[in-house]
Amino acid sequence: MAPGEHRDSLVPGLMLRVTASSRSWGLRYTFAGARARVDLGPLEQDKRDDGKKIAEDIERARNLARLLIAGLVRGEDPRVTLRRHRADALTVGDLCDRALALIELRAATREGWAGHIRRDIKPPLGDVPAATLSRDQIRRWGEAIAKRSGYSANRAFEVLRRCYSWAVETDLLGATPFVRLPKPFSGERPRAHVMSVDELAGLV
Repeated sequence: MAPGEHRDSLVPGLMLRVTASSRSWGLRYTFAGARARVDLGPLEQDKRDDGKKIAEDIERARNLARLLIAGLVRGEDPRVTLRRHRADALTVGDLCDRALALIELRAATREGWAGHIRRDIKPPLGDVPAATLSRDQIRRWGEAIAKRSGYSANRAFEVLRRCYSWAVETDLLGATPFVRLPKPFSGERPRAHVMSVDELAGLV
């Protein structure tokens, strides 16, 4: 397919943008007198080359565009409709996986996050819709981990809190339930720093 924007033949405003390296869906629309475009995501590549996967992707894009157009008819900005739709489909486990893959972290920090997500977050909360996770659920979850390890409870809490902050920053979610929510374990003391030989030499 040639580079450029290709209009869908069935859904008004639905476009496939083709570049040398990517293919992505978008919807052009007019809201409050202004023309705009909302990104609907990339075209799924069909590695089997039998056309079936692409046909399914086209149908998904059309259904999503129809959903946004229906919201537009009701007076809702398609960007708001899309954000709510994605939030409804996003689980806590999905959110953590995306954040872990996209947030810039040092290798050791990434490994630590992955461990907390695998051990502490996904088993009890992984299937919970991310947009519906409540403060009470977070409190009970943190308290359960703190019975085993207060340190682990606070680290897992920080990982999940940061994942939610990232989701708000990137418009995956509209809000985070962690605002002014205290860590589950209040008795944690700062770890003592053991100085290296080089650090000790610097004091002389």
